[in-house]
Amino acid sequence: MRPKLPLPIAALCVLILTTAFQCEDDVEAPPTYTFRESVNLYPAQKRYHVGDTIWVEYQNPSSTLVDQRTSQSIAIDSLSLPFQLSFNSRYQAPVNPPGGFCDYVRIGGGYSSVNRWETSTFAWLDMGCDGARSYQVKVGIVPKHKGVYSLELPAMARNLRPCHTRKRGFPLSAIEYRFTVADGNPDVYLAIPAEQRVENGKGRTEEQIADKLVFMLQVE
Repeated sequence: MRPKLPLPIAALCVLILTTAFQCEDDVEAPPTYTFRESVNLYPAQKRYHVGDTIWVEYQNPSSTLVDQRTSQSIAIDSLSLPFQLSFNSRYQAPVNPPGGFCDYVRIGGGYSSVNRWETSTFAWLDMGCDGARSYQVKVGIVPKHKGVYSLELPAMARNLRPCHTRKRGFPLSAIEYRFTVADGNPDVYLAIPAEQRVENGKGRTEEQIADKLVFMLQVE
């Protein structure tokens, strides 16, 4: 009878074999370039009314980005820049209202789509691959319901990809965005009763407000 390996040793052998035969494409390589861009938000207020328009605008007329590690300017002609926004209910807001929590009014940019979920209305946009090859977009957010909300940029960097018309490739690169507001309204968030705050980890939302990823607001 063949002796059995103890369970910890057997598990270690499986791990070693799995790692050894893992395809190279399955290993996520670090990006060659990492970019961080500024996004204007105006008017930056604590309170808005249903039907008001909050404008979010990104402009890059030079079609270049600066790498965070090397401070090198990189031309991005014929690349698609992903841009995403979410308008999320935080307190005293309806759940999954018909038509979402807000309307998006887009000026400029390329492909776009809107997803509506129970607690969020999400906009996806791409810049750079439209006919104008423009890296400028202006989005109006029009709240439709009263409540406390957060307007958010993605917490994780997104990958750039070449347009289908680009003749050559581009190194794996990631981009992230930050609001230029002086104050992300942490007091609006902290006014929510502690037991009603929904977040991924205690203090996470406050960190994202300070990092200019999250802008809190109240709709009246």
